[in-house]
Amino acid sequence: MRLPALGTAIVVCALFGTGVLGSVLTNGDFESGNFDYWTPAGYSDVVSHEMDPRLTTVDGSTYAARLGQEAQAVHIIGDPDPVETSIKRTLDPGSAGGVLSFVYNLYAWSAILSGQEYDNYQAMSVTLNGQEILSVDAPAEYDRTSMADVYESGWQEFTYVLPSTSDPVELAFYNTESGTDVPYAHGAWLYLDNVGFAPAPECPPALLISVVGAFGWGVRRLRRSSRV
Repeated sequence: MRLPALGTAIVVCALFGTGVLGSVLTNGDFESGNFDYWTPAGYSDVVSHEMDPRLTTVDGSTYAARLGQEAQAVHIIGDPDPVETSIKRTLDPGSAGGVLSFVYNLYAWSAILSGQEYDNYQAMSVTLNGQEILSVDAPAEYDRTSMADVYESGWQEFTYVLPSTSDPVELAFYNTESGTDVPYAHGAWLYLDNVGFAPAPECPPALLISVVGAFGWGVRRLRRSSRV
């Protein structure tokens, strides 16, 4: 039975269908050293480890986007930071949609008063045309040996399947560290890297026909074998 041929055809079609054949998002890795193709606001910057020692880059990259600054992160409750910190750009998913992916590393301060309990607070939000697809909380309490210790999430990966659309969409990353439910000093900043968008073109008709034909042929062979 030539099932390997069927498997190969299905895998190839799946690669086209999921868009994992490559990203088309220019400067999604920020290796230009600036925000080319992005619209930054507030405390947003492109940094390297030499510029910001807290940054640990991924996949051998040199640069990453930073939303928020350590010096601006801590502020007293009731006095939230009025500056919107974000980076935005336009995506064109096309008629077949695609797959959005990125990695992030969240840092957060939380000055806790002894003997009291506090709620976590939102530190990061990702939206498409204003609709939130990811919300990340910073912990109000975390293991530490001194007040100088800072929370770090470590690099986290996120993927999201964009449906087909005839219109471009706005992708936006926000630092939302000014949560109002933490009753003392708090704040967060984050690093963002490897933002990619892999379009998902429709499976080529000839390949789709071969997949369907091979699948039908395999099913018939399996039925014949089961009768023996």
